[in-house]
Amino acid sequence: MTRGLPWYSVRSVLKHFLHRDGDPRCSYAVIENGAVEIRRVEYDIDATLRQMQESGIEDAVIQVAEMMLRTGGILMEGPRDDAG
Repeated sequence: MTRGLPWYSVRSVLKHFLHRDGDPRCSYAVIENGAVEIRRVEYDIDATLRQMQESGIEDAVIQVAEMMLRTGGILMEGPRDDAG
């Protein structure tokens, strides 16, 4: 989804939050003078997982989230069969 105002536009980035490129750092975009720069920062994955547990999220969901967060979204090794 893109929303525009006279001086800027913002695109929904939720689908990009859990990128699957093998880099576990958090990413965000900085837009200056029309140029977009993606930046990455380290964050406390253990604290994130603790907060998930404390909020009552099911253990199975937390286990999948942990694998995704620690590996940068890589959930399996070897070739994938995307053909179906």
